[in-house]
Amino acid sequence: MKDKIKKAFGGNSFRYGTYSVVLTAVVIAIIVVINVLVAGLPSAVTNVDMTSVKLYSIGETTEELVGALKEDVTIYVIAAEGSENKTLMQMLDKYVDLSSHVKVEQVDPNTNPVLLTKYNLNSDEVDLSGTNLLVVSDKRSKFIPYSDIDSYVYGDYAMLYYQYYGDSSYLATNYCGEKEVTSAIVYVTTDDLPVMYTLTGHSEWTLATGIQSLLSDNNYTVKELNLISAGAVPEDADIIAIICPSSDFTEDEVSILENYVAYGGKCIIINYSNKQKDMPNYSEFLAYYGVTIPSDGFVFESAGYNYQQVVWQLYEPLTSSHSIVSSMDTKHAVLTTYAQPILQVENMRNTLKIESFLTTSNGSWFRTDLSSTPYEDRIDSDVDGPFDLGVVITDQSNEGEGQIILYSAYDIIKDTYVNGNYPFANADLFLSSVNYLSKLTYSISIPAKSSSLSYNVDTTSAEFFSGLIVFVIAIPLAVLVTGFVIWIRRRR
Repeated sequence: MKDKIKKAFGGNSFRYGTYSVVLTAVVIAIIVVINVLVAGLPSAVTNVDMTSVKLYSIGETTEELVGALKEDVTIYVIAAEGSENKTLMQMLDKYVDLSSHVKVEQVDPNTNPVLLTKYNLNSDEVDLSGTNLLVVSDKRSKFIPYSDIDSYVYGDYAMLYYQYYGDSSYLATNYCGEKEVTSAIVYVTTDDLPVMYTLTGHSEWTLATGIQSLLSDNNYTVKELNLISAGAVPEDADIIAIICPSSDFTEDEVSILENYVAYGGKCIIINYSNKQKDMPNYSEFLAYYGVTIPSDGFVFESAGYNYQQVVWQLYEPLTSSHSIVSSMDTKHAVLTTYAQPILQVENMRNTLKIESFLTTSNGSWFRTDLSSTPYEDRIDSDVDGPFDLGVVITDQSNEGEGQIILYSAYDIIKDTYVNGNYPFANADLFLSSVNYLSKLTYSISIPAKSSSLSYNVDTTSAEFFSGLIVFVIAIPLAVLVTGFVIWIRRRR
């Protein structure tokens, strides 16, 4: 009997079988170790975003801003346990991968209400049907309700259908997770929270919602200012915005503005076409800073710079080397209508410096006789371009260095061009201008992404590891056990 056992364990079959078993065990061990190591890799490596709109990905702006963090930020995910939005959670993993200063913690307000109390959040603000965020640093905090992360967008009549008929088929959702989180991180870590005052009292335009959204994303506080009632520019004003005034300033208002600029104040002015002839004080204000805008006539462009074959619309490429436009996406352009030339006055003050950053093409022309049509046919009285449409005026006085950015195309911030789906850079150009004045070194312009789509993405979720255990460990182990059983039976 002993000889049989010795022979069984000493034969070639046993050696080959033992070799196969050991080799199989080694392979399984290697696979397990590899998967453990992969599990420890950052989500940027293990998550492959295959959605058409890159729903789970983050852009270069976020990578730069978050990667440069030098102070700790905690992102609290406020949601009922187990109901956290998976898209949002996977996106937050990428923020953690970008910086060791970012930490994500999940809080169920039902079982841990202390956080809400500490940051003065009431139950009405926290929508437990969705995933809310609270971004916190040592400086300040910012709450992001779920409605701001995944919001409805709709056409002109879609909301009416929804309100009156309950038909939501025309509604779509926009995912704004990256935009909101990146903006909040900058808000809670920056030392600069600029304040912009928009001038009122002269029938000025209201800022388009797209512009307001961009300013909010970049953490600007926007307030209104009536110089007649206020009597002075508030001390916290970083920028005064004068948006398409159509009635004249008073002499006192002009004096207040000139004094503000003299002491280092900043202004951005959008000129309203053909209103200057009825606004002498306003015109004198511009002349004091070395520029004048004709009260009649418009600039027209050659065929290569028209949009949809409409001559009086300028399709302006951003080719200037000025820092206001050089940092922008040059694939897009600025659309303007009824633009007028900005001209420099003779014998302007020697404390002034005027720089152009937006001009018409060499083939453009200025026409005052608008009765001569069609406009694309040149006439003898036309004045050849190019012409300035956007300039930076710097006034270096003994008191300080003030600056004014002046646009002569009033619809540079027209609602249609900044709120719609046009591929224009109007809103970004305005943001770049105010950032230049406030000397902000970052610009947050992150578009929303449509979440109304089907998608496929490889993840490191629990479901993925469940499948990993089944196919990489359980099945090979079952094959191994079966082999042992078959081998033993054959030996018998």
